[in-house]
Amino acid sequence: MIRSILLASLFSVAALAKPYKIQCTAQRQPVGKNWLVNATLNGTIDRGREFATLEQLDGDLAIFQKGVKDSWSETSLHQRSVQSDDYYHPVKYKNHYRFELQFDKNSSFEAEKIDFLLPKLFEVERANRAYFILNHVNDTFGGTIALRCNVLEENR
Repeated sequence: MIRSILLASLFSVAALAKPYKIQCTAQRQPVGKNWLVNATLNGTIDRGREFATLEQLDGDLAIFQKGVKDSWSETSLHQRSVQSDDYYHPVKYKNHYRFELQFDKNSSFEAEKIDFLLPKLFEVERANRAYFILNHVNDTFGGTIALRCNVLEENR
């Protein structure tokens, strides 16, 4: 009996550690009364019980004032690897991994940090809700946007 429990737990841990493709998007997500945000994030994720690792990340972020065609701020992300924060103890987003992303600073974009929150129990082959928390962008802007994230098996 104990042997079968140990084998079952080993198989469940192995299933968690398998790499997945992740494709996240947000289109015209409102933040406050005057702002809209477009965002993409693509890469792979390896997850464990307590932490996860995002790899080969590429993404874009554009912030618009409502009623204005051109973006107020734009940036991109090219990050090789980032591990989730082991010490993240949220009040609101329980059971989520938190990753600090490093978007490129440029003439229209500078941010203290951008957090990416992904549910620890995401569903494969289905849309999942994740979040970008935008902190102190260009000394004026901040807020949270929802992303639609598709998680696919790596071999697809």
